[in-house]
Amino acid sequence: MSRDYVDGFNNGYMIAERLPELAKQLSHPSLEAPWFEGFRDGREQFVRDQAKEMRPSWLQGDRGTSEQAEPEKSPEKDAGRKDNVVPFPSKDQDHER
Repeated sequence: MSRDYVDGFNNGYMIAERLPELAKQLSHPSLEAPWFEGFRDGREQFVRDQAKEMRPSWLQGDRGTSEQAEPEKSPEKDAGRKDNVVPFPSKDQDHER
């Protein structure tokens, strides 16, 4: 990668963060210099990062890892499941102890 491309990428990312309309105007596809190619890629990366941050926490990150957290289960949704039932001791069982 050329230094111009890297500078353009970094500038594209920062300008997209602070001045999104200007970044959109500067990312015109007809500009083919390495700096502008990097700028477009930096702007696109910023947009992807913003979309990723908007996801729920359990969807963020790499979906291929086994350490990925699962969404919390809803008590209402799982209320009818037998494996979620905690038996309460009857009055007779309390007196037996």
